[in-house]
Amino acid sequence: MADQPLRGRKVAILLAPAGSEQAEFTEPRKAVTEAGADVDVIGAHAGPTRTVDNDLDPGETFTVDKSFAQVSADDSDAVIVPGGTVGTDKLRGEAAAVRFVRGIVEAGKPAGVICHGAWTLVEAEVVRGRTLTSLPGLSAWARPWRRVTGGWSWMVSWPSRSAVNAAS
Repeated sequence: MADQPLRGRKVAILLAPAGSEQAEFTEPRKAVTEAGADVDVIGAHAGPTRTVDNDLDPGETFTVDKSFAQVSADDSDAVIVPGGTVGTDKLRGEAAAVRFVRGIVEAGKPAGVICHGAWTLVEAEVVRGRTLTSLPGLSAWARPWRRVTGGWSWMVSWPSRSAVNAAS
């Protein structure tokens, strides 16, 4: 039997009604499932939702198990927020999604946030005192948000690991 360090843990993975990046959903889901976690796919509405590949190409359709109205941060031990420009923009505009993410982070539970998924952390106002990493394009987006919310920094993780944008 394989080592399953997450056995008995419940991990929520958020999916937008459309536009979440497929690989950023499927690969983390596979990893935490193989590590023994029970996974709940959570979104604005239960039912089918379509992912994307590289933001523009249609991906596969997956099932959202539960809506935000059916869960609270107390129900999960961690959250994963896949990226995807359109999907993340939809999630950060969903007050219940932002409350869920805020509840997870404020409870000190792990939040695995991929690429544009970091927008949900900024929207939830839980980034103060933290360093976020991303591809270069998101770093430019982060600059004005740091001026407004303050107290956090954004590090470009590719292609140059040494490029750090200090909090302003």
